[in-house]
Amino acid sequence: MRTVAPIAMITVGPPGCGKTTFTKILLAGKSGVGYISLNEVRRELSGSSGKEPKAGIIRAIFLKKISEYLLSGANIVIDSANGELTERRQLIELCNQNGAREVIGVFFETELSLCLARNRMRRDKAPEHEIRRVHDLLRKTPPSTA
Repeated sequence: MRTVAPIAMITVGPPGCGKTTFTKILLAGKSGVGYISLNEVRRELSGSSGKEPKAGIIRAIFLKKISEYLLSGANIVIDSANGELTERRQLIELCNQNGAREVIGVFFETELSLCLARNRMRRDKAPEHEIRRVHDLLRKTPPSTA
C-alpha cells in the first residue's frame, strides 16, 4: 500500500495542442500512475451505438473516476481541455478533497493554427468551433499559480 499521498497532474489546453500525445509519452512504461481522459470516458459511454450521453453525465463519471484513482492512492494524470476557469477550480478542489498532496497543472499554450492543423489529422476530430472557443477562453483566463 502506498504510504505517500498521490500527486495529480491536470492538463490544460485546446483540442489539438498536444495534451494526449504528451501524457502518453510521459506515461509510457510507467506503472502506478492512473490516466483518465474525458474523451475516453465519452467514447466508453457512447460505445458502438454512436449516441453520445449528455455532457453532465460524462463529466460526473469523469470526476468519479478521478476520485477513485486518488482514493486508491495512485498518482494520476487528468487529460482534458479544462478551458473554463470553473472546470480547473473544480478539478483542483476535487483532487485536494480526495487526498492529493500536490496538484500540478500543465498548460499547453499552442498557436490556434497548429491546433487546427493537428485536429485535421485526427481520426476523432474535435469541432473547429470548440477548438476556437477553448483557445479564446484560455487567452482570456489563462491558468495561474494563484
